Amino acid sequence: MRWTVGLALILLCGAALCWATGAGRLGRFRTRLAAYALTVAAPLVLGLGVLIASY
Repeated sequence: MRWTVGLALILLCGAALCWATGAGRLGRFRTRLAAYALTVAAPLVLGLGVLIASY
């Protein structure tokens, strides 16, 4: 249960990155979807790297 707070914060950082980078202002839907996926995946990959490094 304790990890859900950390995961929620990481997803919130991804959502903030989507907003800050302007991913929603891109032209085509496919381009926006790729930008959203990459900006949300970046904090998740970093968090996963920290988790792997700590074990």
